[in-house]
Amino acid sequence: MRIFVNPEEHRLRALWRLLLHALLTFALGVLPILFVAEPLTALHRRGLFLPGLGHDSYDRVINMIVGPLLAAAVIAAVAIAARRLDHRPLSDLGVVLDRRWWTSLAGGFTLGALLMLFVFAVEWSAGWIDVTAGRVIPLAFAFTIVKVLCVGTYEEFVSHGYQLRNLAEGTNVAIAVVVSSTIFAALHATNDNASVLSTIGLFVNGVLFAVAALATGRLSTAIGLHMAWNLFEGLVLGFPVSGDKEGASLIAIRQLGPDLLTGGAFGPEAGVPGIAASLLGIIALVALGKSPGAGPAAEKHRRRQNAEDRDRRGRDHSGGNARTLRRSGDFGRPWEVLDRRDERVSAARQRADIARHLGLIAEREPDPADRGIDAVLEVDVLLPSPDGRMDLVARNDPAGMLHEQEKNAERLVREENDHSRTPQLPGGGIELEGSEPQQLVLHGTSVAGSPSTQSYGSKNVHRVMCLHR
Repeated sequence: MRIFVNPEEHRLRALWRLLLHALLTFALGVLPILFVAEPLTALHRRGLFLPGLGHDSYDRVINMIVGPLLAAAVIAAVAIAARRLDHRPLSDLGVVLDRRWWTSLAGGFTLGALLMLFVFAVEWSAGWIDVTAGRVIPLAFAFTIVKVLCVGTYEEFVSHGYQLRNLAEGTNVAIAVVVSSTIFAALHATNDNASVLSTIGLFVNGVLFAVAALATGRLSTAIGLHMAWNLFEGLVLGFPVSGDKEGASLIAIRQLGPDLLTGGAFGPEAGVPGIAASLLGIIALVALGKSPGAGPAAEKHRRRQNAEDRDRRGRDHSGGNARTLRRSGDFGRPWEVLDRRDERVSAARQRADIARHLGLIAEREPDPADRGIDAVLEVDVLLPSPDGRMDLVARNDPAGMLHEQEKNAERLVREENDHSRTPQLPGGGIELEGSEPQQLVLHGTSVAGSPSTQSYGSKNVHRVMCLHR
């Protein structure tokens, strides 16, 4: 079964999660077609639903009805797969409807508009296009807007939300970007007027959208970028959109240059200026210092976050009441360096099993004045020893671990004298700042890694600071 299930994470491996998600997306995606589009189309043919509309007009209306339903079905498939297959919230995919979500959406939209205006400016200045009067048809105009909103949303949820995250966990970030972008390009390879160059261009386009999501930690950046790219490409500037010519546009153009340069009937994605625009967008994001997974600090953080994720999923699977508190909305946590200044951690003498776990020790941020300090820890130092070694066993530990924990419990017992040694903590020098008598609440960690808490009477609490090496 190891070929299917990761025993450390207690869930299916990435390949099987991706395959099951694809099947779930197909199953939910056909529901609006079977139960909405087909019945309404049958009524239309009998003259019982929108009888006055012609073929093209009816197609636009029915797609405006089914499109949002299809987008909702695809997003639902991502949410179900993330929860049931991945054991993660949508926030791990960069989906958090907070202020940062909307600012990232606006930033991505702005970048997409600028890149497409760049393509138009290059082709117009080179004499490859002839600008004529636009065609503003209300129904076609509304249809294009609905299509842009729906396609830009559900394609990003699939390609650079669910697929990108799971591919990165199964391989690494670079491979994940390449594979997800390849899938993105392949899904458009059967469009009208597609070619080898158009597939290459869409691959680069997919890389642009992936970097947009990874660089900002919000999927909305890629969604806004995708929406603006398609909207300005077709509805505003009159280019074909991935082989599809829109029925209305603010500007109408006539292409004069060679197809190799302009993309011809497929659109700018199949032309040199379009590919160059995607590359410029990628370079701009990287130049702003928002590129993920760069440098040793990011690699160290990636390994640490992978360990945290495995610990959280293992606890959820075992049914324990422990939980890991972390900052929400950190899309790309395995490879993105986060500041964590707004993250909740446990307070002094609070149960250790509701704290964030870094090396299985509770941590809180140092005071602003404590510059050069890695962490501030509350260490409980006993005056009397516990009544029995078995009192140190965590309540939610498996029974099979009791014997091993009993053998090693002496590490948590302090000798009964007033001149006991200061507890030695790994990871740097220890400076004893002060002590005060308080009610004893012992925070310990069992051999199996499960936290335990027990009360024994009076004690001294020493506040120690782990200094930089």
